Amino acid sequence: MGPQRPEGKQFYNSNSVVTQAQFEQEAKLWSDAFKSANAPKATFGGTLGVVGLVLQLVINLVWLLFYAIASACVWLFGSKSGGKVNMRTPLPTSVVNDMPDVDVLENMANNAERVTYNGQR
Repeated sequence: MGPQRPEGKQFYNSNSVVTQAQFEQEAKLWSDAFKSANAPKATFGGTLGVVGLVLQLVINLVWLLFYAIASACVWLFGSKSGGKVNMRTPLPTSVVNDMPDVDVLENMANNAERVTYNGQR
């Protein structure tokens, strides 16, 4: 609530001494009202929270931008499978030919050097 004017007094716009005194009195009332208002003070925790929210927003926007660019690159230049591994596609023959047989793998596992750590196998 603003400053209280004296009851029954009208403020007219004239250059008289009384009018100027009334304007100064009203200005002082408003000035005192603003000075005595209890404005909430900013705390360190509140400021740090706002900084954290802004930083999180910036990081998420940058991540979203990179993700959008990467998705656009995969869409434009990606393989027919969309960059995903298709499990139904057979392995190339060069990879299949280089793999050892099951018997060779079992022999390697049986003859492997046994290493103990802290007395355990």
